[in-house]
Amino acid sequence: MAIIERVFLKNFRIFEEREFFLKSGINIIYGQNGSGKTSFLESIYLMNYGKSFRTKNIKEILNGSDLYIEGEIRDNGFSDIIKFYYDKEKKSILLGDKKVKISDMIKKFFSLYLNSDKIHRFFNERKESRKIIDILCSGIYPLYLKELLKYNRILRNRNRLLKSIVREDFNYKSWTDNLNNQGNLIKEKRYKLIKEMNSILSRSNLEIRLFMVKDIENLFIKEKRYKRTLQGPHLDFIRIFKNGKDLSIFGSTGLNKIAFFDMIDGYLKIYKEKRGSTPLLLLDDFDSDLDYNNLKKYIYGFETQTILSFVNKEFDFIGDVNIMEV
Repeated sequence: MAIIERVFLKNFRIFEEREFFLKSGINIIYGQNGSGKTSFLESIYLMNYGKSFRTKNIKEILNGSDLYIEGEIRDNGFSDIIKFYYDKEKKSILLGDKKVKISDMIKKFFSLYLNSDKIHRFFNERKESRKIIDILCSGIYPLYLKELLKYNRILRNRNRLLKSIVREDFNYKSWTDNLNNQGNLIKEKRYKLIKEMNSILSRSNLEIRLFMVKDIENLFIKEKRYKRTLQGPHLDFIRIFKNGKDLSIFGSTGLNKIAFFDMIDGYLKIYKEKRGSTPLLLLDDFDSDLDYNNLKKYIYGFETQTILSFVNKEFDFIGDVNIMEV
């Protein structure tokens, strides 16, 4: 997997023009609130996924009439340039001079963005836990994102059918079969990845459990009443247990963050085994909710290119890292 070495920003949020240089190991960006730390992480995410994790409206991130982000990545000794343009309400992602799809970009360059709020919602919101497991699966399994997008298209069409259906007919059975067949591909990969992560997490007395909606009796009648699909992987969610206890119920904010990072560390090991490399970690507000010893543990523990944002400049325990101030 590629290592990102340079990021150039033009007309992006508070940055009229700014260039950052990164190293392959630990990179720290620090500054006061509102100085642009999260914006810098957002720019990398935007190049990777073609969207922001902060807003659906790209116009909100403009600092001028157009937006340009350029990233230089190195993979197996070869350099490539990623370019993200937004001009006249059109966006484009180029690898070199060729336009690419998000699914193709993820194969080349894969990043994970996490912050304290996202981790908190992972433990408290089913939707967020699904999003996390889907992101993790998309990094491991090249076809997962396409399979998920196809499932969501079938789901939308099936829900439209349920809103208009007045009697049981062949269309309902056909859409149900299509949804189940596609959904099984999603569930199979989620279950497989979780099983592999649990083999690593068991050393820390942690376990990830996948919760799925059980078969519903009189499904057609109930779905016709509620006018939406009531069964499938779009309703599944995951929870982390420590010593048999659900951390979403019994865990503190700090304990949950530690367990979450242990899960990510296990994922990195599996990713490296299967892909021969590791993804880029983008960890925002990294120094919140962690004590001194755990800060050291994870800074030195993540064996991948990592960008951490800090509010406070307290790096006395840090050795060979790249430090950037905004």
